Amino acid sequence: MAQTSRFSAPFGAPIPALGAAPRPTVLVVDDERTLAELTVSILELEGFEARLAHSAEEALGMVRQWLPQTVLLDIVLPRMNGVVAALRLAREFALPDCRRKARWTPDTGRIA
Repeated sequence: MAQTSRFSAPFGAPIPALGAAPRPTVLVVDDERTLAELTVSILELEGFEARLAHSAEEALGMVRQWLPQTVLLDIVLPRMNGVVAALRLAREFALPDCRRKARWTPDTGRIA
């Protein structure tokens, strides 16, 4: 268990300056645990506040409590795929800008 100071920050962790801008927030959604944990670690090292979900259902539940600025969403997930999850995120949370890095065509069922 990491020691914490009376300010609840782990010893050795930088304490943000008063008035500092909040860190950008990212939710990483991937069922490949090692890859997801590595991605979160890299994002945190780069100054992001990153959280992790291992399924689309878990991500939807998390977003109800914490609305990130960015969601990195794997397309191939068990039960609910990433395309359906992205559509639900955009619809349920009125996300203004929903971009995709992979293209899925429903008629062929292929990801390009």
